[in-house]
Amino acid sequence: MKTTLLTISLFISGSIFSQEVQFNRDIRPILTNKCASCHGGVKRAGGVSFTNSESPYKKDRKGKAPIVPGKPAESELMVRITSDDPDERMPPVDDHPEGLSKNEIE
Repeated sequence: MKTTLLTISLFISGSIFSQEVQFNRDIRPILTNKCASCHGGVKRAGGVSFTNSESPYKKDRKGKAPIVPGKPAESELMVRITSDDPDERMPPVDDHPEGLSKNEIE
């Protein structure tokens, strides 16, 4: 009975088994598939590059950092990937009409 209760408790909480987000495993594939065509290598649309794990924290031409650690509301990347405005949303609607999935955003 104890094992069953522990199993149910672990199943319900879920977070006990969740893994820490890792850049190479979790983030890089999204940036490569959805962002790198405009923000990678020599292309730096808007002065933003996602070529390595440090680039997203560097300020762009407007002085904004795409990612502000611990402050998603201040991160331009979060503003853009969650925007409903097709002119502001990233990735661009023309290139990726489906946008990012809820899981990719999280």
